[in-house]
Amino acid sequence: MSDITLTENIASSIANVIQNAAQRKVGQIFASPVNHIELGLHDYLQIVKKPMDLGTLQHNLLNNVYVKLSDFVKDCAQIFNNCRIYNGNSQEGMYMRLANECEDYIIAQLRKIKDLNINDVIYRQMVNGDVLQSTPTFGIYKIQQLVIKMDSLDPQDLSYCVQWYCKQQQIPFDRNNLKIQFSTKNPEILMQLDKMVDDLTPKKKKSKL
Repeated sequence: MSDITLTENIASSIANVIQNAAQRKVGQIFASPVNHIELGLHDYLQIVKKPMDLGTLQHNLLNNVYVKLSDFVKDCAQIFNNCRIYNGNSQEGMYMRLANECEDYIIAQLRKIKDLNINDVIYRQMVNGDVLQSTPTFGIYKIQQLVIKMDSLDPQDLSYCVQWYCKQQQIPFDRNNLKIQFSTKNPEILMQLDKMVDDLTPKKKKSKL
């Protein structure tokens, strides 16, 4: 999976996730910069080389600091890695637990954002810098499977998906002709479309149970 450019809409949606995380019980201690002077943490800046917090993260999102999704992900992970590095298992692992739960919450909410196409594995790959080294592919077989899934969509959902794809590819959208020729030149768009279709199909599957 390769990186994506953060649009204003996507960045705003992510900023809302971060704001909600900061307001939760597990996220409150990460909501603002660590006041290491007031807390008497004299060695904090010696151990934590790049301080980061949810408030700064949200500010950066709303001010177009992050160009790529991976730029945001690395700063997001930095918050919780700082906590783990500095606190370790102190206080019977309380800080470790809060860091894990808050980060897990954020990843779970990011997965719900349309067009983002992120999960736990991709998140970790971005943190490690692995994502940018890979080349996304979406071959003929995957396209055939995508077409089958799209054929099972309700007409309104199908029209929405086709219109979104046409907009991304900058090609005309014909409401009366929803059969389109997919291009493998932009696998990222096809991956996002595939995720969109998957998000729309479970409703039908669950209704049959």
